[in-house]
Amino acid sequence: MESIKTFSCRRAVIFFCLILVMGFGALYVFASQIKSVFQPRVIEIKNNGQAEKTANAGAKTAGFKLFGQEAAEPVNFLLLGAPGLGNDGADLTDTILLARLDEAKNKIYLFSLPRDLLVKIPESENYTKLNALYAFNKSRTFSQEEVRDGREFDALIQKAQGITGLVISHYIFVDLQTVKQLVDIFGGVNVMVAKDILDPAFPGP
Repeated sequence: MESIKTFSCRRAVIFFCLILVMGFGALYVFASQIKSVFQPRVIEIKNNGQAEKTANAGAKTAGFKLFGQEAAEPVNFLLLGAPGLGNDGADLTDTILLARLDEAKNKIYLFSLPRDLLVKIPESENYTKLNALYAFNKSRTFSQEEVRDGREFDALIQKAQGITGLVISHYIFVDLQTVKQLVDIFGGVNVMVAKDILDPAFPGP
């Protein structure tokens, strides 16, 4: 039962991240058509390990420029999903997606980083899987200000930058509690299954 629960939790996180990506893309396309005042706002911006809080309240744009970026400058997002509190492997980011938004070309590029990729732990000679870096860094002691700035994500973001060679300036993190809250906001999600599915080998050895 624990294996089934773990699989279901991870599948739910992956499913929600895909919905998040599609919604994000739809928002991007919609916003790109706006020719009025746009006030970019983001809670956490991560850039080369440095955190900023921004609310460009007076920024006017003649079209859509994501968070004040120039149109010719692509923006990279790291999309992270983990089970969260009350689930097995609560802080393991089994979903690690890199989204690259290129407003000049009107394109969104998306690819996944393998969660089981073996990486070196920062300031250590030991190695761990990529999906464990957030959990490892979160176990350290951070001040309240550092937690607000999202410093527990630094190790994973910096490693992702090293793997891809790209500057990751934003991140989005969701867990199953976030999924539950969003599903509740929308009044539930109906899943239509055309026929019963029986897999006698699930979940396997």
